[in-house]
Amino acid sequence: MKHTRVADLMTGEVFSVTPDTPFRGIAKLLAQHDVSGVPVVDGEDRLVGSVTRRDLLRVFLRPDAEIRRRVGEVPGDAAEVPDGDVEVHVVDGVVTLDGTAARSSRLRLLLGLVERLDGVVAVAPRVTALSDGTAGAPAGQTRQALPW
Repeated sequence: MKHTRVADLMTGEVFSVTPDTPFRGIAKLLAQHDVSGVPVVDGEDRLVGSVTRRDLLRVFLRPDAEIRRRVGEVPGDAAEVPDGDVEVHVVDGVVTLDGTAARSSRLRLLLGLVERLDGVVAVAPRVTALSDGTAGAPAGQTRQALPW
């Protein structure tokens, strides 16, 4: 059996960050160099810690119950979706919206607001718009389900 050496596994070029490096900068560094983590050094280049992809994800991940609560706080007035017209279900960060909205343009706004919430991995809309929001298209005559 061949023995694997550390030199065979490690990254050749070492990148480091300081404790005041923004998360966005660390995420960009990890992606650009396809590494899973970086050491954190102080002003004298002493190791003070490390940051991994998992550490960065923890900043954005939220429990499903918290995500559901936050989705419920999205203003219904802005999206013209009255309380109770859309049910919210969250499993592993995936938000499913079931119900109806008055206009498809407002529905897109609602989906955009939900997608931007921390912890939301994806949005699976099952919401039907009663109107496309254009003049001459009364509610009830046009039903559009968004393609997402």
